[in-house]
Amino acid sequence: MFNLHLQSTTKIIAQNFSVNIESAAQGGIDTAILWQYQDKDAEKLTKVGIPTLLIYNDTVENLKKSFLIIGKLLGKEERAAKINEYYDTTNKKIIAKKAWEKTDKPTVLFLRNAKLRLQGNDNFMHEAIRIGGGENPYDQIALNGGSEQTIAMEEVYKLNPDIILLSNFDKFVPDDLYDNKIPGQDWSTVKAVQQKRVYKVPMGIYRWDAPGVETPLMMEWLAHVLQPELFKELDVRADAKKFYEEFMHYNISEADMAQIFADEANKNSKPLF
Repeated sequence: MFNLHLQSTTKIIAQNFSVNIESAAQGGIDTAILWQYQDKDAEKLTKVGIPTLLIYNDTVENLKKSFLIIGKLLGKEERAAKINEYYDTTNKKIIAKKAWEKTDKPTVLFLRNAKLRLQGNDNFMHEAIRIGGGENPYDQIALNGGSEQTIAMEEVYKLNPDIILLSNFDKFVPDDLYDNKIPGQDWSTVKAVQQKRVYKVPMGIYRWDAPGVETPLMMEWLAHVLQPELFKELDVRADAKKFYEEFMHYNISEADMAQIFADEANKNSKPLF
């Protein structure tokens, strides 16, 4: 949430996206932008005199519509349209490979946190896994809104995933699994751990595994992780650099790049690039 002067404070929005109405009322907010499920917060903000706009991120098309709405609100319609064009171009580029038709698709376990909560509370990640050539056994849970779904280690052993992805909604890293640092969990027999194919997901302006302007970059990164030979021509690092230059007007350094792609966290995993 932010005002039209682009001033913000971390006192207004908590990590779980809940809104501190009192802080918002005192924050000089002109307009609030919330997700569609925050309708109760929207009502409270409206009552204290803050016009609130609800936007959707449940599908690519709805997210694109939301970009256009925000673009109009900020007087940046052309920029919003370019973001949507970037989405379309990236999507077509990945779909053209028809990776979902491959018979050797790796099984993916995407974890939101160290307590074995699954990541994928929207249509984005399981669809990105599908078109990127991976197998997500929990995609139906995601489709049914199962963002709170937590699995047991026994299920992990049964699944025996080829690849494990770690979200940035938690601080856990691949070494926590490689070295069995998480209490009550033994990862030593899991294929992805044995083959060093556990990866911390990139994070730039925001978490790449959450719907947003950087989702096309996440789609590229994921396709390369899942089917490196099929998508070997993709250079997501180069594309990321161009993306930030074009849309954020920021020339990222090598240090920035290492931070975005979690090079330190992924140093003991099978190289991706």
